[in-house]
Amino acid sequence: MNNTNKEIKEIHINPFTGEIQREIYDGDSVKVIRDEQKKHISSYKTKFNKGVPFMKMFMNTLPEIGKQLSNAEFATAVKISEFLSYQNGVLEWDDYPADLKTMSEILDINYDVFRRTMS
Repeated sequence: MNNTNKEIKEIHINPFTGEIQREIYDGDSVKVIRDEQKKHISSYKTKFNKGVPFMKMFMNTLPEIGKQLSNAEFATAVKISEFLSYQNGVLEWDDYPADLKTMSEILDINYDVFRRTMS
């Protein structure tokens, strides 16, 4: 993307070399990945297959979810929460990311009902 006409919002400079590492322009979105995260990502099973759906839930969201879901949907959210990885927030079964089909079988919930509930 050509950012020559945009105003620079932020500049990241290497404190040891003084080299400009990144220029962030107005409207850019940036995700900072720290060394600790890189180490976890490289050592953890997070290689998802393209086109294969997986689920992810953010921690500490149950109170807000409870306000917006039906009782059945909330019960499902609570059931699946025990399968959340504390490391990355991904639903897992046997240390691998779990897809909707696997989770519906584990929880003994009809797949079509579970899929609609999760969408």
